[in-house]
Amino acid sequence: MIRIVLVCSICGGAVHCPVLFSGDENEHEAERLRGLTLQEASERLERCAPESEIVTQLAVKAVRRRVRYELTIEPNADKLSWLILLNLSQQEFDESDRSHTAAGYQLTASGSAKAGRERRYSGVWVCHPKPARPLVLPDEPVPVTGETVERFTPVDVLMRTFLAEKNVAGATVAIAHHGKLLYSRGFGWSDVESRMAMSPRGELRIASLSKPITAVAVMMLVDNQRLKPDDHVIPLLKSAGLDEPSDDRWNQITVRHLLQHTGGWDRDETPDPMFHPMKARDALKLNRFARPRDIVAWQLTQPLNFDPGTREAYANLGYCVLGRVIEAVAGQPYDQFVREHILNPLGMDSTRLGKTRLENRGQREVYYHMQNEERLPAFWSMIPNSEGRRNPVEVSRPYGASDLEIMDAHGGWVSSAPDLVTFVSAVFDDNAGLLSAETRSVMFERPDHVDPGAGYWYGCGWLVRPTGRSDVNVWHNGRLDGTSSLLVRRWDGYAWAVLFNTDVAASGDALHGLIDSPLHRAIRANRADRLR
Repeated sequence: MIRIVLVCSICGGAVHCPVLFSGDENEHEAERLRGLTLQEASERLERCAPESEIVTQLAVKAVRRRVRYELTIEPNADKLSWLILLNLSQQEFDESDRSHTAAGYQLTASGSAKAGRERRYSGVWVCHPKPARPLVLPDEPVPVTGETVERFTPVDVLMRTFLAEKNVAGATVAIAHHGKLLYSRGFGWSDVESRMAMSPRGELRIASLSKPITAVAVMMLVDNQRLKPDDHVIPLLKSAGLDEPSDDRWNQITVRHLLQHTGGWDRDETPDPMFHPMKARDALKLNRFARPRDIVAWQLTQPLNFDPGTREAYANLGYCVLGRVIEAVAGQPYDQFVREHILNPLGMDSTRLGKTRLENRGQREVYYHMQNEERLPAFWSMIPNSEGRRNPVEVSRPYGASDLEIMDAHGGWVSSAPDLVTFVSAVFDDNAGLLSAETRSVMFERPDHVDPGAGYWYGCGWLVRPTGRSDVNVWHNGRLDGTSSLLVRRWDGYAWAVLFNTDVAASGDALHGLIDSPLHRAIRANRADRLR
């Protein structure tokens, strides 16, 4: 007996990011199909998710003692998450209806037919989005934790005002000068609902601030002569057991290309694979979650968007590949290498790879807030078990819209503001044991594709602005659902990190962009000790 279980959504394969709708909802009219066998119905339904379609009507009939299906398929104009189950026993159907209803799904179409001794049931369940709940902060002054530092009073004033005006739950800020921590404070709320104030050492997802960590790990291998910036990555990936690429241009990609986002992928042309792990799972026919190595294996079967090295396009995938390069060269897992060679030597004990689920967050990890809190079926709850059953679970977006574990080398780290200023200060400290001055200069040098007159560029894992001296300002930012981050190291030895547990302001603007210049000004006004 065959039982088909399909999960569809507007993101093309899994109910894990229902706002990522693409395609023209008016592209085609409703399609009505009659007399389909179970196999024919399943083959047609497999196309629904990639083509942004939804089943709106379902009928089941017995024709000459065989079950036949009638389907009406229409564009998924309302961007609904939905699932369809065919050919169930009555017990299976009733159990599925109870579990899906409890998860926020509604049975919108069903049918049954008796062909043989047993009646078989089918149904369509749809999850209608619930109204988003706006972020409402407590009606009281913004709480501040950590020791007062008089000369950084303008930073205190800025952060209190910023959180109130932008409707931000909370933030942590740390400031260092040539590696010495001068300031570490928490502002606002770690968890609005429980009225828990933000700690100065609160731990937050840092999103793309993970890329500088990966870049430094790569450059440490360069420093140790185990890797060269212009080494091609395919021989390294093949040494780790990955297959030949289908697009020969993969063979042109170097480590430097990946570090500088010139590897050949453009997420404006092809959806970012790091946010579509279900596609990799389906393509590789996995019976488990896709992991970073699986994403790379899948992408080796896909074409590039442009010739490597010819232009720059920000690519999370490139840093995922770098994580696998580190593993191939070092002979150990990516996170273990980072922990042994960067985190432990620097005492960064608040830094670790994060977890997607709320129940798996660290003891000092904050709660992540959205300006408009919405619930959706968690991607991880839509993987079928050994019996082919799914148990949809509704969660807040930061805890199930994306798979944080798959983002390791490009966006998966959790850290604290003090840890991050320790890290960036050590990058510039010849005595810290991370990088030599020569390798550091390679990391920050202007890429060949950048015009010599450019005011700044993306080097190897860092945004770089020359100062006109021999010094540079470097920085990176990051953003995921519920978090926004910024790390800066200025030419004069000042370094600061600011981490938010909200991703955007009430205006919709990313917080790391809004805070950048004001924080520069606040710190510039209080740097009398800059030459000490």
